[in-house]
Amino acid sequence: MRKQSKFQPGALVNLICRTELGHRDAQQDSVLAHTRHVQGVPIHVVGVADGVGGLARGEEASRLVCEALAAHLAGC
Repeated sequence: MRKQSKFQPGALVNLICRTELGHRDAQQDSVLAHTRHVQGVPIHVVGVADGVGGLARGEEASRLVCEALAAHLAGC
């Protein structure tokens, strides 16, 4: 039987998505929240990729990093 976690990754993701990391005017950060269970224990992975470069390139770069991490975690 799985233990219920008191940690709610969705709440953390919502907070991070509303908070620009750093001091820029535009949101370029991407966030990934992933939960796996290892021997019945929930493991929460939250990744934040900070956009770099111009606004469009920064958004694209951070999105690609989170997508790559999600694909890797899905394959574990």
